[in-house]
Amino acid sequence: MASKNVRFKGNAVGNAQNLVIRNILSNLGYESFSKQDWEETMKHFGNKCVYCGSDENIECDHAIPINREKLGEHRLGNLVPACSRCNSKKGSQDYIEFCDNNENIITQINEYMESRNYIPLSVDESKCVNIQIVLQKAHEEIRIAAERYIEMINDLFFDDVFDDERSSIEDLENSEHEIINIRKKSGSPEKQFILKGAVCKKDEFETFLKSNPCDVKVTLYYRDSQEENKVWNAGNFSINSSLSRNLGSGYLRDWKGKGIIGIKLEI
Repeated sequence: MASKNVRFKGNAVGNAQNLVIRNILSNLGYESFSKQDWEETMKHFGNKCVYCGSDENIECDHAIPINREKLGEHRLGNLVPACSRCNSKKGSQDYIEFCDNNENIITQINEYMESRNYIPLSVDESKCVNIQIVLQKAHEEIRIAAERYIEMINDLFFDDVFDDERSSIEDLENSEHEIINIRKKSGSPEKQFILKGAVCKKDEFETFLKSNPCDVKVTLYYRDSQEENKVWNAGNFSINSSLSRNLGSGYLRDWKGKGIIGIKLEI
């Protein structure tokens, strides 16, 4: 049972993180410009790709890319015309890297930036470092927020499996007598957590597992009185992992169809 979902063509949280960074860098300072302003920029460069001179498939390129490393901005002075081929080939490089010491093109772009009063953030190294620290914080907060909301929705989705309010875990004893009682109950599976030989609450068990990822003994109890013993390799369980999410997408997935009425986890 993996601690994280791995899904083919899934939407990675990194996409949201990068989008937020782009949004921040695209809205710094106070500047407005219109389509007409962009058309004036096109005319400035002869309505051609600033990199290769082509006049086909012209796109708007950020000479300095908008990312945490380069700190480009969505300002008129940072926008230059580029053909789709050059734009794609340039990728995350800035215009100086992409031009590969072509001084004519570099000078042309530098003069254009100056004419639009654009001063790249990266010019001031001390401020540059501070900005990158702030952006890193924003980047991390988006990941944390996404994981928190995923867990909240998963808890709602698996509400009938992980409703700790209805769970009688506090009343369970580590004995065959109590296990028999578990089998007799209907509704959502009863859950029992054993930590170092003693019954504990789910939160206590989860906290210990986050600090001490290890193999977990799992016993599943079925409606037909059968038992199944398994070992969950939880070595990848971390501070950002969720016990509810792991069990809900693993051992207790489709618990009704499987006839599962109880589960015991033991470390």
